[in-house]
Amino acid sequence: MLSAQGVSAFKVSQVAAAAGVSTSLLYYHCPSRAAVAALGLEYVTNLAPSFAFLAPERGRKGHELARVTLLSEVEDTPVNRALNLIWNECAVLSAEDDELAAVHERFRHRWYQGLLQGVAVGIEDGSMLAASPHGLASLLLAYEEGLSLRWLGGTLEVDQARMVLEGGLSTVRAARR
Repeated sequence: MLSAQGVSAFKVSQVAAAAGVSTSLLYYHCPSRAAVAALGLEYVTNLAPSFAFLAPERGRKGHELARVTLLSEVEDTPVNRALNLIWNECAVLSAEDDELAAVHERFRHRWYQGLLQGVAVGIEDGSMLAASPHGLASLLLAYEEGLSLRWLGGTLEVDQARMVLEGGLSTVRAARR
């Protein structure tokens, strides 16, 4: 529902109806419209394809872990598009809503920590440049977020976004010995 109507346009009564509960019951558990949006953000964040890749896998180099994680965010499937729309709209609305901002930052931090962990593994295993893990993770996150916004906004085709992201990932790959 949030992706179809947008986070800024949904009605709590419609969410309650879609969930098969009364509006008053929904307000009992979520005392504000922002709390309902925050719950929706939590739900879509946990569905994000990249969360499946944020734990280092035995035998997988850090660069490949970061690559798979970031590219999974720019896949043109209906579910992934909906998740990205909600996530990015919440990011924008967070500037005006402290409650939503706190929830958005909590999940963004969790996502960033997973990416940071993958980058640290990549530096340690030699598959990524020997640089600041925070610097590399922030750079990669900026690539992904910017490309995702351009893809969703229609100024960049998904194949182009993935190609540019691959190019960005290649800049942090360690030279092969």
